[in-house]
Amino acid sequence: MRRLLAGALAATTLLPLCAPVAAADEAPTLEDLVVTSVGGEVWQVSADGSRRTLLASAVDPTGATRRAVELSPDRTRLAYLTAGDALAEVHVQGVRGGPVSIVARTDADGRGAPSDLTWSGPSSLLAATEDVGADSAPDAITVLGLAPPSAAPLVGSGPTGQPTVDPRDPAHVVAVRPTWLDSGGGLVPLPASGSPALLSDPLATGAVRQPAFSPDGSRLAWLRSVEQRDAAGKVTSSLSELVVGGADGAGAHVLPVPPAPDLEAPVWAPDGSAVLVESRDSGQQVQRTGTVWRAPVDGAAAVALALPARLTGSLVAAVPSAPTGPQVTGAGVSTSSGRISLSWNAPADATVTVARTDGPFGTGAGTPVAVSGSSATDASVQPGGTYTYVLTATVSGVAGTPVLLPVQAVDAPVDVSLRDLGAQAPDGQFRPQYVSCTVLCASDVGTLDYAVLDPRTRRRGPWTAVAGTPDGRWSTFEPVVVTPGHAYVVRARGADEFGNLTLPRTSGPYLAPLDDRALRVSRGWSRLRASHAWRGTLTTTSSVGRAASVAFTGTRVSVLGSRGPRSGAAVVLVDGKQVGRAVAHAAYSSTGEELWTSRTLRRGRHVLTLRTTAVGRYAAFAVDGITVTP
Repeated sequence: MRRLLAGALAATTLLPLCAPVAAADEAPTLEDLVVTSVGGEVWQVSADGSRRTLLASAVDPTGATRRAVELSPDRTRLAYLTAGDALAEVHVQGVRGGPVSIVARTDADGRGAPSDLTWSGPSSLLAATEDVGADSAPDAITVLGLAPPSAAPLVGSGPTGQPTVDPRDPAHVVAVRPTWLDSGGGLVPLPASGSPALLSDPLATGAVRQPAFSPDGSRLAWLRSVEQRDAAGKVTSSLSELVVGGADGAGAHVLPVPPAPDLEAPVWAPDGSAVLVESRDSGQQVQRTGTVWRAPVDGAAAVALALPARLTGSLVAAVPSAPTGPQVTGAGVSTSSGRISLSWNAPADATVTVARTDGPFGTGAGTPVAVSGSSATDASVQPGGTYTYVLTATVSGVAGTPVLLPVQAVDAPVDVSLRDLGAQAPDGQFRPQYVSCTVLCASDVGTLDYAVLDPRTRRRGPWTAVAGTPDGRWSTFEPVVVTPGHAYVVRARGADEFGNLTLPRTSGPYLAPLDDRALRVSRGWSRLRASHAWRGTLTTTSSVGRAASVAFTGTRVSVLGSRGPRSGAAVVLVDGKQVGRAVAHAAYSSTGEELWTSRTLRRGRHVLTLRTTAVGRYAAFAVDGITVTP
């Protein structure tokens, strides 16, 4: 039994989950995962992330959002608890859509609210229930029949929850006894009569949760919380461990999954060789994403699966992934407001067909889309519209499993500001921030890269990815340390609600000023520390006729400095010729201001010189930086 993040999902015409298991003489393949995404959809995703298919959308036909999603043993139905303001209900719906069956609901007084759910066979469920609002709600477990709907207490279940059922023997149920009971907490098998007794292994007692039987019923996996204490014995934090033992708890041992504050949703690989579990650090907890680890039960090192972050909200199940026929893999999408481009990989001798239907679950044959090699472009979409593309590979008349790609036609963000770049960035960083777009906007920035322009050739250097913010702060991306005097261009890709990336849009250049300490100064200048200034310093003088100069390569140059009632001025010379006057006097004080900028210069190397004029006892001229345009 797993407590999953709240999410919403629904289904109409869907790709079947069932797939035959690979023959014994074939190379073993990693299983596919069924996951609920951050947005609440249900997806089937290959372990390497190369194939993904939307199985159910965010809202069921009754308008309910869903949590604690459970896939039936035959992978044909979804059982789930409803979420939201209304009292919780147990719903069941086919993976392919169709009507929703309301199996159980909380009564008007809040008694019998379902909190955990698991399948106990092809036509029944076990639901842990509690009384809403009770001071110490005594959990009980109820057997729910599906056809016709029925409910009966599970004999001997007592105050327990989070049940798991032996797939080979539905009468063999193991549940979790809460730690607040006088008898202590841990895993308990539920007998047909009498009081349940805790499993004897120490790893199966105490703060344990989310047990899961292996496919053959011979083993159990569960999570265990371990308190971290300081030298004085005070609890400082808690980490989760993944434990595997026999069906009776014997031989329990911890699998080598990296400890984390939050491990969730252990599920077994279909062949019982490994347990998959979600791991979330503090940043992933905020963003409702996670890492899925595959931990072999023989104790070998756990492997982190390369799943798209947007599709790892909660792990539901692991299913065989041995599709028959040729397969389309690595499908990618680029979108704009009136055009959607698809690309993919397929066997060299395969013919790939692409059809488009309207909506996230289009029905019918769909509209054929012209294919060119391993790509296709659809220029007949409406801005902001949502479509589903069905990609099918065929070799010698044998068709592989279709890949469904829901896509929203959106444009890329066109403006990516570098917040606090230049004189307003005293720490020498730029902070990428998505600020605006055209008529239609991507819901988020999916990727962000920057590159440096060569000052002599203006050619762009290699792109460098900007790291995402790990802890859910207001900014999507981490700050980037810049080099004074360099010019940067920024490339952004938007992401639609399904995680597809838009076409890239490049903005810039953005100029990181030369620091004032790059100036060669005559006598009479001082270097002052100033927390508000670019890189923390100002170069200033109160003497007339004092010179400061800097050599640069570019086509335009600007002088940045401080303005105010006691600020003076300086004449500006480029290559020894006076070309203007930088005036810093103003009614109000400000920093990081552009005091003077040149006209376009011939490309090449130049020398900028400042010579102070209107300064004196009560006036000074302060330079903060020099901005150079390549």
